[in-house]
Amino acid sequence: MNATLKTLKYCRKSKQAKTFEDNVQPYIVFGAVVVVLLVLNAIGTVYHAVVGNKKNSILSSWSVKENWRRLVRTYDDSDPIRAALSPIQGARVLLLFFVIIGHAIEITHKVHLANPIFFETAQKNPLSIFFKNGSSIVQAFVVVSNFLFAYMLLAYSQKNKVSISMLPLSILYRIVRISPVYLLMVGFKSSWWRLAGDGPLWSDLVIPESDVCRKKFWLHAFYVQNLIEPEKWCMLQSWSLAVDMQLHFVACFLTLVLLNNRRRALYIIGALFIASCVLNSGLAYIYDWKSLMYLLSPDVIRNTFEGVSSFWYFYTTPWGSLPACLLGLFVAHLHFYAKEQGYQITNAKWLVQLYNIAIPICLAWVLSGYIISFWTTHRSMATYIAIERPMFSALSALLLYGSTNKLDNCYRRFMAWSGWQVPARLSLCVLVLHRTINITLVAVRTAAVTTSVFAIATDVIITMFASYLLAIPLMVLVEMPIQRTFVTYITRGKQYE
Repeated sequence: MNATLKTLKYCRKSKQAKTFEDNVQPYIVFGAVVVVLLVLNAIGTVYHAVVGNKKNSILSSWSVKENWRRLVRTYDDSDPIRAALSPIQGARVLLLFFVIIGHAIEITHKVHLANPIFFETAQKNPLSIFFKNGSSIVQAFVVVSNFLFAYMLLAYSQKNKVSISMLPLSILYRIVRISPVYLLMVGFKSSWWRLAGDGPLWSDLVIPESDVCRKKFWLHAFYVQNLIEPEKWCMLQSWSLAVDMQLHFVACFLTLVLLNNRRRALYIIGALFIASCVLNSGLAYIYDWKSLMYLLSPDVIRNTFEGVSSFWYFYTTPWGSLPACLLGLFVAHLHFYAKEQGYQITNAKWLVQLYNIAIPICLAWVLSGYIISFWTTHRSMATYIAIERPMFSALSALLLYGSTNKLDNCYRRFMAWSGWQVPARLSLCVLVLHRTINITLVAVRTAAVTTSVFAIATDVIITMFASYLLAIPLMVLVEMPIQRTFVTYITRGKQYE
């Protein structure tokens, strides 16, 4: 066998040491934004300490002391709405933990390995199926996000007048909820991240992504980066934020239009769910899309799905997650419809039993990949891609429905533990931080490493610790004060919770 060098990505001579660029504008802009945020926090903290929040609640929104208090406080079960939703907090934390593990494994594929055979043989390990066939776990976030929106809006509508005129405000609130920390992180990756370290992999892992962040900053700002040149990616995990925003338009419109007729809403949303599954199956058949289970080879992961259309044009798109969005809305409407009809979920013994074994079913569904991986015909793979994500979404919806109706079992008690509340509030900040931290840890390594399960676990622990540690100031200084300022201004003084 003869081999020739195809590309040389990360070789630099000693005279080509990394230097500060001539284009200093991105650094100045990001630095100015950070200074403004720090000044506002300083002013708000002093103002709140001296005057309180009685005269100018907007300035008080920037009080570091008050925002810290709001971050660390926990709630009891005295509020029935909070009590019903309490298991979601634990679910958010654990799901994010699994996402960090998946990204840590993916990033480890990109380092200089002294034992490259580790990943080649790891796929023969029975436990590898959880990585290969567990990517649908992200759909649980989509189900929860849209369920929470519809649930809170339907609860609000029971005591207040709600109409389609609320659509712009609902969308604006979601933008304000996500954009500050998200775009601040994209700005950091576009500028100062480039100077945060150096190493043999720095010019391959950090600089190219930073260049894309500069070119696609405004696409990120308008949440369309997953639709325009998706293979040129910045902050890979941000596709989920873009999809969340895109599907929020659908969720807002459907919920506001169908608000006054629960029964009709269930039929329409159910029909749309089935139609979305058929649509994805048809698109998969036409464009030869496959489940990631068929595609996750070491080479594909090392090159971040380069040329894999199934990932960029299905997995990271709004139509790929549309069934999960619709299921979230369906469960919220079903909850209130059953409540209005006086129906008790405990009357349906089969549903209670199904709820109690939902977690084992989830594990069984992932393990079924051993059998399904042998379905390699064009039609069977198109069929599987239509049911893979909806199946996991349906199980997530079942757990949501049972939890909000307070069906008690060990899973619900564990998820409802009050200790999950604080880390759950940091979820957005951790989501935008963790992959950057993990890549930085890898890119500064100057020698080939020997990877193992223990080494990957160490990366996960370090990444999680650093992510949650840095998420605290990001939450207290950026996310919370901007949200409180917006809500205070729009609602004219209603308390932000």
